[in-house]
Amino acid sequence: MSKNKEPENLDLNKLNLAHTYTPEELEQINKYLKVQLGWLIDAKNSMICTYKKNNNEIIRNNCKWEDLDGGDTLPGFTLNISIIEKIVSRDCDEIEDKCPYCGSHFAQVFAMLKHIASVHIVVK
Repeated sequence: MSKNKEPENLDLNKLNLAHTYTPEELEQINKYLKVQLGWLIDAKNSMICTYKKNNNEIIRNNCKWEDLDGGDTLPGFTLNISIIEKIVSRDCDEIEDKCPYCGSHFAQVFAMLKHIASVHIVVK
């Protein structure tokens, strides 16, 4: 992804959640999609960066390794960081994922993430 141009034909359903995007790539995706809040979670190094939009300026903050609050963008939503820790600490042999909110089972983490985004995250 070029740093100076917007991603072409960006489709959220085609974003590769297994790909490790650089902060610069995430900033470009954020600009293109008009995203108001973004979280970059580096579980390997226990680091979190938040990206919030203030008018047309993107503000990046380094945060503590703790639960993330949806703030005004996702009121009432909290991402429990222990869920992330549990997912990344699992053995590759484990083939089933369980939604931490409703208990639904999924064969792939990506399918579970899509489920959480569409069923449990309500944007008003």
